[in-house]
Amino acid sequence: MEHIIAEKHRGTTEAENLALACPYCNRAKGTDLGSIHPETGKLTPFFNPRTQKWSDRFQMNRAEIAPLTSVGRVTVAILQFNQSERLEERDRLITAGQYS
Repeated sequence: MEHIIAEKHRGTTEAENLALACPYCNRAKGTDLGSIHPETGKLTPFFNPRTQKWSDRFQMNRAEIAPLTSVGRVTVAILQFNQSERLEERDRLITAGQYS
């Protein structure tokens, strides 16, 4: 379980502020709430699975997670969704019918 808004930023340990996260994503996100968008230079929040719809921010291109918005781009970049090892693992899961 991962705090969406870290406790140090006054995030609570309640269901509406918790989400499942793999250890890799958990470490990459840390206590950050967002990041600087590489194209606009603006502070952009990360995707919040409790308040935002995944399909509004991302789409699947086979094993690649493609961002559709600024929030999606920052989230994909910082959490490194499309690093080669993660693409390979996701592709294996898709092929085995274990990824939805």
